[in-house]
Amino acid sequence: MLNKFKQLFKNQKGFTLVEILVVIVIIGILFVLLLPRLDFANDKARQSGVKKDFREFQTAAEGYLKESAGQNLTQDGLNQYLDKGVQVPTSSTAIATGAAAVSVASSGKDPWGTQYKIEIQKPTATTAQIIYYSYGKTGSGIDYIGATYYKQGTVDSCVARFGSTQDLALSSLSIAAARTGLTGANANPTINGAANNCGGVIS
Repeated sequence: MLNKFKQLFKNQKGFTLVEILVVIVIIGILFVLLLPRLDFANDKARQSGVKKDFREFQTAAEGYLKESAGQNLTQDGLNQYLDKGVQVPTSSTAIATGAAAVSVASSGKDPWGTQYKIEIQKPTATTAQIIYYSYGKTGSGIDYIGATYYKQGTVDSCVARFGSTQDLALSSLSIAAARTGLTGANANPTINGAANNCGGVIS
């Protein structure tokens, strides 16, 4: 019986070196073809993560601007509406009307590991805005931007660069230009749609 098993295995042939190399080449080709799709899927998943975080920023900003009526805005005040994981550095100093935007890093990080940035600004006595953005995959340059805007009793929010057909020129704008496009002094209180270079509310 033992001799029969030995004879059986002895008669079986293994793969030749050429056959093994052919299999390796085929696997390599498949990997090269599938890698971009895998990378795209990962990017879409990360983008979904940014949307989720932006919803939190948007909810907090809308709540804060409604309660405060856009007045006496502080980082501490915003922190009362933000989850602990995404809060900004503490400060009780009110944002001066007409002053440059106060730009601070959130303690929360985007799916690529870079801290979100949040800006608080009070352009006029009757307007205020909170802007939040992510540097995205590269870690530099604004990839995703959102804004919540208070104007004469109206609070609205808008995002851009999530692939919407309404993003218009925002994909190539600097943060300063994007800020103006989303919430500039002449922006409509309902900051949603092509008129303000906005990709629409978070869906």
